[in-house]
Amino acid sequence: MHKFATDVVAYHLNQREQTQTSRKDFIQLLIDLRREAESKGEEPMSIEQCAANVFLFYAAGVDTSTVMSKARQEIDETLERHGGKITYENMMELKYLDLCIKETLRKYPGLPILNRECTQDYQVPESDVVIRKGMQMVIPLLAISMNEKYFPDPDLYSPERFNEGTINRDPDAYYPFGVGPRNCIGLRQGILLSKIALALMLSKFNFHATNPQKVLFEAVSISLAPKDGLPMKIERREDIMK
Repeated sequence: MHKFATDVVAYHLNQREQTQTSRKDFIQLLIDLRREAESKGEEPMSIEQCAANVFLFYAAGVDTSTVMSKARQEIDETLERHGGKITYENMMELKYLDLCIKETLRKYPGLPILNRECTQDYQVPESDVVIRKGMQMVIPLLAISMNEKYFPDPDLYSPERFNEGTINRDPDAYYPFGVGPRNCIGLRQGILLSKIALALMLSKFNFHATNPQKVLFEAVSISLAPKDGLPMKIERREDIMK
């Protein structure tokens, strides 16, 4: 994770300093502090120090309660703008909730594996292994989505990794609704229905895990199912009670 943070910060620092690009974000603040130190003849923060600050800021902002509050605020503001109506157009405005759903599907895909049939002979690169046409294949979706090679710091729940332009994921390793011509349709429908359900629930209730811990899964299950369920406390939101 440290190497990842350092590489990201170094890339953005160099990119912005070379192109003289300026944005209103945390990295820009670090750039301004470095320039100020250099103008005063002082030693500026190193790339490693900048990375440490970014990582601290990043880690503090991905607490799941913070994520839920941010998603709820987005829902409240959207519903308020549209008189409480839930329509397709309104749901498309929930950009952060969209990121939350995608990250949830990464950590907890509906199906842990995907079955496919090989359509032509394929030799695995840098090996003597040949997958023959007609062979049945099993794609371990859960294992791929939790592999640090494709998703750095995979145990961390971070919706921001799905922001456009982010490099904290491999887009070719993400297919919670499977692969093929029907994938896009299923993905869009699934996310839309999830948005509607979450908008209805989070706009009216608060949810608290009564036993917060790492989710364990049933050893034998076609779909990914939590072992012993997901105990939680549900309360009607006081700020909307009349």
